Amino acid sequence: MKNVYSLVEHFYEGKSAYDMILPQDVVEKYLRRKAWHGVNDDELKKIWTIISLIILYVEQLDLYSLSSLTVNDYQELVYRYQQEDNEFCLDETSVMHLLAILEDFYAYLPRYGDFDDLTAFLKEVKASFRRGKQFHMPPRRSADEFYSSLEHREDVSDEEILRLNALMDGLLHRMDAFFRKPKYKMDLDRAVMMYVGPDMTDLGDNLSDEEARAFWLSFWDFFLFDYHMLSSDETPVHLFFQKEQDNLSPSERDILLDLMQAKFSVFSIEYFDVDFVSCRNLLTDEILDLPMPVMLDDKADECLLYGHIHRKGVMMLNYVTVLPASKKLQKRMKSEVLKQYDLFKCQAPEATIEEFLGREAGAVRHALNILARFAQLKVVHAAPVETIAEEVTTDLAIPDHDREALRHFAIKFGMSQYSSKLALRLFEDYCAVSGCAYRDMNPSILITASLLKFAEINGTDLSSLPEIVSFLGAAMDDVLNCMVDMREKLGCSLFDPRYLSEEGFIRSMYFE
Repeated sequence: MKNVYSLVEHFYEGKSAYDMILPQDVVEKYLRRKAWHGVNDDELKKIWTIISLIILYVEQLDLYSLSSLTVNDYQELVYRYQQEDNEFCLDETSVMHLLAILEDFYAYLPRYGDFDDLTAFLKEVKASFRRGKQFHMPPRRSADEFYSSLEHREDVSDEEILRLNALMDGLLHRMDAFFRKPKYKMDLDRAVMMYVGPDMTDLGDNLSDEEARAFWLSFWDFFLFDYHMLSSDETPVHLFFQKEQDNLSPSERDILLDLMQAKFSVFSIEYFDVDFVSCRNLLTDEILDLPMPVMLDDKADECLLYGHIHRKGVMMLNYVTVLPASKKLQKRMKSEVLKQYDLFKCQAPEATIEEFLGREAGAVRHALNILARFAQLKVVHAAPVETIAEEVTTDLAIPDHDREALRHFAIKFGMSQYSSKLALRLFEDYCAVSGCAYRDMNPSILITASLLKFAEINGTDLSSLPEIVSFLGAAMDDVLNCMVDMREKLGCSLFDPRYLSEEGFIRSMYFE
């Protein structure tokens, strides 16, 4: 019986195209490395079967690059591997083991050749096999399924573009109807406030039809992809997919899965042609070619773009906003956004720039729009503040029911899930520096003061203070004294970045 190295040799023999996709010597080095670590020949053959299937699949699609494969491609590869291995089952254990093999192989590749790091992308692949927390094997797509058939096409006909646009318009109308249900009214009202800013009079009422259409398209782009729902903290597009996926066609599901992977990004323009613009990510300096936006004029080099990008999807872009900005202003915009990032790290010290944009894209949008109109205006007023060490707040002997009570009332008073976590952090930080044992404190006063102090820090109107205090059953003087002590012990002030909510981040830019 042939060993794995003989199988590799036979596979590559006379096939230069395979070597261009994945060099034979790189594969053999990997397999010998696995053998050195004790992997037997039978297991090596399974690994090789998976690798060879990928090479054949890439070659079949005329791609010549592992990086060109999409989530749908990996789902198809799982089905093809099942046809090769009769013992392989389409269950969670087997599928995740296969993906773990690929994960190990892909982690090896960049060290031994000029290969892209696919680690983050494989997380998307793994996520595609889940519905919520449960494993779900996606149904196998037919070869003539419309949307996925476009993934590796260089040219798309006018008829196919019209069909794609009709699919997208249909989805947008369904999502519009879905989120206009009474149960989501609070979310929509909050999203409008966050999109427009504190001046709620600027709702596009005095705009022309074309300007109003652009205004609401931009709002829905923010709402669907950047807003976080009050009750679940997920984006609306994720919520819609979770609730409606069983009522969607395969193409509709694939469109949404692509859109759910899109990331908010800001780009300056390096070069433009008739069909595309070569862009530089303003915050990471990454270069990327994008389709030519409709609203771009001949002064493209003095413009900034922001929107949601998904490199591996058929629909690379959804809605894109074009802002006029000289090169000098673009540098200032970058500086201000990075200041916002520094503030965000007061809450999440290890956060990447992508995680910051995933949470605070609304604030970044406001910063860019303000600076596009008032280039000299200061938009970031706060400065980073030293945080209370996490290990200090984890040993406070605070009963779980008190923590839960604070979260409960935060939600009851209209705070989001994310805001309730920040309010809890304020509560815990104060307990850590108060100088008193928790058992000697009054939970009712503490919880009430923490919620009100959190609201005050984030610029919320406290005119209904007496009603809130009365509702929670604490004495007004005790609560006010506790709030003063919080300010003194924690050094917290208006728009303190440690406790800044998404709404607070936006309000802080309009504070004078």
